[in-house]
Amino acid sequence: MRGALFAEVLRDPSPEACTVLADQLLEAGDARGELINVELALASRPSPPRRERLSKRRAELVRAHASAWWPWPFAAGTAAARNPFTDGPRPAAALRTRHGFVVGVRCDASAFLPVAADVFAREPVTALELLAIDADGLDELVEAPWLPRLRRLTLRGALGDAGFKALARAPGLRALEALNLPDHGIGVAGLSALGDCLPSLGSLGLTANPLGGPGAGALARWRHLPNLRSLTSPAPRSTAPASPGCSTVASSRRSRSSVSAEIRSATRASWRSASTRAG
Repeated sequence: MRGALFAEVLRDPSPEACTVLADQLLEAGDARGELINVELALASRPSPPRRERLSKRRAELVRAHASAWWPWPFAAGTAAARNPFTDGPRPAAALRTRHGFVVGVRCDASAFLPVAADVFAREPVTALELLAIDADGLDELVEAPWLPRLRRLTLRGALGDAGFKALARAPGLRALEALNLPDHGIGVAGLSALGDCLPSLGSLGLTANPLGGPGAGALARWRHLPNLRSLTSPAPRSTAPASPGCSTVASSRRSRSSVSAEIRSATRASWRSASTRAG
């Protein structure tokens, strides 16, 4: 799978490219080709009986070949146990596949980062959720050569304002579309550094961060705020009441201009309210 067609799938795992690659793999006797075809069929919304047969066959293929396809220690036992089309709550570590390839990874940062280069060399990963990330892990992440391939990123840990600044300023995240940073202790100092960072971001999750009115005001001054379709930033886990602008959830079905106007209005209202209370 190291030819030009595989490189194309790494760039964009479209159904068309995956179908052609599946044919080549099946001709070579590679079972990965069947997995691609099975998952393409599952994605086409088959009838319940056919879906059941396809899901069963997918599970058989993954049990037989997962250790060869996805040989990393963190993946042991996760790929075979999880069917992304039917399974419920996510385990601590998981792979999400689409069209026969891994497109999403959820894992402890300490287990993923040492093998990340090989993961991205083999699979078209665009979504990543790292658990328990620390300052050293963040330093490695922001310098990673594969970072520009990500479109969705969730980090769980306690990076604080300094960590948020380093992440937002990473050149490799200029094409990132969704960022989720729950409960990282991010406040006005971190958000004030947004400036021209993260220009492609359409969704930003800041749940349980101590933004307050000043933080909402800093977010309102972010140059690329008009690009956001969704912003979630309720109050942190403290006894302090939520500011009006810190609980905004914008519907992705509305126009970008109306969404950004609502977010900007709400955050500025929160900032003015906080300033009045402080005075």
